[in-house]
Amino acid sequence: MLQVGLLDRKLGELVAQLKEKGVYDDALIVITADHGRSFTRNRPLRRMTDENAEVLHVPLFIKRPGQKDGQVSEAPASTLDILPTIAAELGIDYSWNLDGASLFAGELKGRERVSLSVRDERFDFSWDEVVRLPLLDWQARTFTLRKPLDEVTINNRYSKLIGSDFDPHSWEIASDAPKARLLQNLQPLTNVDLKIGFLPAVIDSEIVGEVSSGSWILAALNGKVAAVAQVYEKDEATKYVSALLPERLFREGSNSLEVYFLLEGEDGSRRLAPIEIEASTFEVNADRTSITSSRGSVHPIANEMRFGIVDIIRADGGSLRVSGWSIDTNAKRPVETVVIFSDGKFICATSPRMPRPDVAKAYKSPEANSSGFSIVCPIHEADAEGMKLKIYGINGEGRAAELHLPRA
Repeated sequence: MLQVGLLDRKLGELVAQLKEKGVYDDALIVITADHGRSFTRNRPLRRMTDENAEVLHVPLFIKRPGQKDGQVSEAPASTLDILPTIAAELGIDYSWNLDGASLFAGELKGRERVSLSVRDERFDFSWDEVVRLPLLDWQARTFTLRKPLDEVTINNRYSKLIGSDFDPHSWEIASDAPKARLLQNLQPLTNVDLKIGFLPAVIDSEIVGEVSSGSWILAALNGKVAAVAQVYEKDEATKYVSALLPERLFREGSNSLEVYFLLEGEDGSRRLAPIEIEASTFEVNADRTSITSSRGSVHPIANEMRFGIVDIIRADGGSLRVSGWSIDTNAKRPVETVVIFSDGKFICATSPRMPRPDVAKAYKSPEANSSGFSIVCPIHEADAEGMKLKIYGINGEGRAAELHLPRA
């Protein structure tokens, strides 16, 4: 919903600029998407399968030159119809044989089936199956209506807790609590700058320990319930938690985050079980021979080795995005932690968990498949100029080595 809100804002900016330049009335504007996504449980979000016709259902908005009023059409439109529609609206002749037809020429025929090939695999769906999902009804049931984007929540059995005061002393703490830990490094929460335009508001972390899929997780930020979410399986081997912390609950400087299992008894009683959070910081010594963590562990740097490659470094406003992969090239398995420094100053850290089949193939190691990482770190825009980055991987034995950086 936040992505839709951002898109809506950007479309408003586009329309405003076209009007300012005096070309809006004469403009042909087409808005669509390359694919949809699934909102059905236990289905891939965007991968094509025999059950996943939802990902073929995409939006299509067209503003014709000179058009003043809009309308909703139930025509069986396809993205194949976009090119001939553009040609017809702009009076452009073409000699190609096109599969689609102009959407405004009255030439559309009813569609009974949709057939396509994806990565050499054939799929076939009935038209009714593609368009059956009542997205607006689903949206109304799933999200709170008519709320500012900062207050949007997913309706579930505990969503009414969000925004309420949180005092752990008023809850029963389970003595037989499962032991678990979030692997995401949440250190940026301890030093928030509200002026830079970036907030570390996304929890998207693997959770390890005594964890069951479907377990409820409660996150409290600065004395308020900030999110309630369920543990889900990203694949058979890993369990994850994803949650968005509301912007209004952040404060300048240090922010206090607490995460718990939310347990409910058969009698409706509720208990909490604390979950360990990773928020370590790191320091590299002056001669770059070792890295020390805030927990006191010292990691010697093997300067003769490299523990992977950084594919992308992008500074944008108040954030720095870094993506790549990192493995212990001797053991051929992912490192435990990737640590990012600029001019010797610690910026942020993460743990590789993303799939990289290319790395697994290159090193002939199935373990290396989970060596990918992508992290967004808060930075001041002034600091983005001339950043001298050093990025290290720390393996399971506590040794560190640099990652190759992309050429400038």
